[in-house]
Amino acid sequence: MSNRENPQKYSVLPPDRDHRDSESGDGRVIRETQEERALSRVPAAVFVCFWVACSSGLILYNKSVLQVFPKHILAIHSAAFPMFLTTFHLAFATCATQILYRTTNMLQGVDHTPMSPAIYVKAVLPIGLSFSISLILCNSAYMYLSVAFIQMIKSSTSVMVLVISWILGVSKPNRAVLLPVLVIVSGVFIASLGELAFSWIGIFIQFGGTFTEAVRLVLMQQLLSSYDMNPLTSLYYFAPICAVMNGVAFYIFEYPTLTSKYFAAVGAVNLVANGYVAFALNISLVLLIGKTSSLVVCLSGVGKDMILVVVSSIIWSTPFTMLQLYGYSLALGGLVWYKEPQVFVHCLSVLPRFSASHSAPRRLGRQSKSDAELDEVPLARRSTQLNDDEV
Repeated sequence: MSNRENPQKYSVLPPDRDHRDSESGDGRVIRETQEERALSRVPAAVFVCFWVACSSGLILYNKSVLQVFPKHILAIHSAAFPMFLTTFHLAFATCATQILYRTTNMLQGVDHTPMSPAIYVKAVLPIGLSFSISLILCNSAYMYLSVAFIQMIKSSTSVMVLVISWILGVSKPNRAVLLPVLVIVSGVFIASLGELAFSWIGIFIQFGGTFTEAVRLVLMQQLLSSYDMNPLTSLYYFAPICAVMNGVAFYIFEYPTLTSKYFAAVGAVNLVANGYVAFALNISLVLLIGKTSSLVVCLSGVGKDMILVVVSSIIWSTPFTMLQLYGYSLALGGLVWYKEPQVFVHCLSVLPRFSASHSAPRRLGRQSKSDAELDEVPLARRSTQLNDDEV
């Protein structure tokens, strides 16, 4: 009898306790209930902090692993081995999801998702291909651009997702979103003009990675509209094929120059720890999406990007100009406007009243016209969940 046919194997309670608490004696049902109750007691701020720590930590971790060699050695194209790093992450994720599927209840969606070979080739394979290309390009960009500037460019991902969804017919063009899209594009352009360590190679690589990531997100949206998958379940299907694709690219382009010096410089413990952080990010994303609202996810992403820009600039002494700061602030404002227009309108309505409160007495018992109008503004759209290169 296999592990999945024996429900008692998954119980965290003794067999007699299982039978006493449940008429069916199904240990998995009892355990799932206990996990849900335990997670429901955890404040939402804990999930937000966990996701921000994993997401920011992995980006900074990848940057340090890819630049483990001195800069004069990094002049050689394959010195940083970004394909090896992404292949290792995906192989690690493949093993971890297989273990979780066989030992826990975290991947029950796999049993409820009909996945035939035809569906796998038609739906999963294109997503896996775009995912692999996105990971390789986004990790390669760290060799040429600063973390702060890369985060500024990534704010344009939502714009690319919107344009690609229009081209593929997933959604219809809407004039209401054109203005925030133009604000985001303008902000990224201004931030690029203020970049001191500008690299055209890095720009093309990063925009290529952002474009393929946008393609993946649109294809993922089509897949999720037909099947009920969370990020962890989708990783169960995508990680193996992505690991194979990245492994082939690694063998062709980087394996001939890979030596033991790289592993000695990185360290086995450091490399395995990097894989754990990459997989923990996927766990944190599942918890964040399941236990918070889209508004919290959107604002958490904006806050995470701001933290990354500041922390990376401190760690690597990366200078950024006031022009960059202005452009990035403009892009973040447009991003919030695009994803959560109600919040953006509310912020604009609060600022004049906040300034007036310091110069004139407030009138009590009356509601301003802007407040009344804000109550009638519907939530126009939900935020897009982004994995970027954080796998």
